[in-house]
Amino acid sequence: GFGIMKEISCFTDHLDTVRTAVFHPDGTCVASGGVDTKIKLWDLRSKRLLQHYDAHEEQVNKISFHPNGKYLLSASN
Repeated sequence: GFGIMKEISCFTDHLDTVRTAVFHPDGTCVASGGVDTKIKLWDLRSKRLLQHYDAHEEQVNKISFHPNGKYLLSASN
């Protein structure tokens, strides 16, 4: 099993519910997409917001990094 799990970071910049989140292939950042139509890219080392995208006109349902980490794909309604 995983043993005891604990929160190591909390990012609270979305204005509404987060629908999807994914780690970058190199493990240095995480991207999140929400009902607020935004995509946010967070640096896990500094715990700072790196990028903010006004990505869609409706909620972000899914995001995924390309395996090489150079591209981020998102899907909306």
